[in-house]
Amino acid sequence: MLHGKDDIQYNWINGAESLEKYKLRGYHPIMIRDMLHKQYCIVDKLGFRGYSTVWLAKDTQLNHYIAVKVGIVNLLPHKSKILQALLVPQPSSLSTHSGHKSIPLPLDEFELCSPNGTHPYYTMTPVRCNLRKISFSCLFPLEVTCALSAGLTLAIAYMHSQDYVHRDIHLYNILVKLPSSFDQLPIKQLYETYGKPQTVPVTQCNGKLLPPNVPATAIIPHHLANIWSLATTIWEILGMKVIFSSEFITADEIVSQQINVLGLMLSSW
Repeated sequence: MLHGKDDIQYNWINGAESLEKYKLRGYHPIMIRDMLHKQYCIVDKLGFRGYSTVWLAKDTQLNHYIAVKVGIVNLLPHKSKILQALLVPQPSSLSTHSGHKSIPLPLDEFELCSPNGTHPYYTMTPVRCNLRKISFSCLFPLEVTCALSAGLTLAIAYMHSQDYVHRDIHLYNILVKLPSSFDQLPIKQLYETYGKPQTVPVTQCNGKLLPPNVPATAIIPHHLANIWSLATTIWEILGMKVIFSSEFITADEIVSQQINVLGLMLSSW
């Protein structure tokens, strides 16, 4: 959503989420070292979307790292319920399906209040990065591409067997697991190895003090039709580039690319 000049309240920070979304029913203001649910100590920011922020935290009770997804008010429970449903296959015999283990497991789910409302949280095992980031700089060996494509296909097949369809299959949504040794890193060593969080003070354009529903600093995220989407994603895994580019081109140019690769479209289209 575009903001008009009068809608901009905070000085822009490159790489940070829209600060104007820290408002009633918007983002939950979170800072490094915040303790959530009396258990999860915030260590770094992993990313953000239009309706959520994602953080790396240390589970102080179980002594391992987790990813915490924090939604705006009344958003996340539906998504987490879908994941929970996928983890309890129907019928139960499908638990042996090869794609079952590729579905991420929600570890905990709770709600917390902030000046902006009551926010849904759920935690999951953190991952290294997505395949888009890896494929941008290197070409996968053939045996790796076959394994990745097979694993992705099995995961989607399992979702279909449970009557669910993934609406957004692409390389950014395919994640690589971290080594088991990651949990053994103390927070200090984690920062020494991967770098400390990059923080920038948040300021209002009018120079006034920040309201209580906005974080004092912005944390820059650390650089840490279903079958059609599946096919084009596998193409990216195999070929290191997208089959149809959608970056900085018009809709007509996208259609032209599709015709060049697939031939003329049906007249009814």
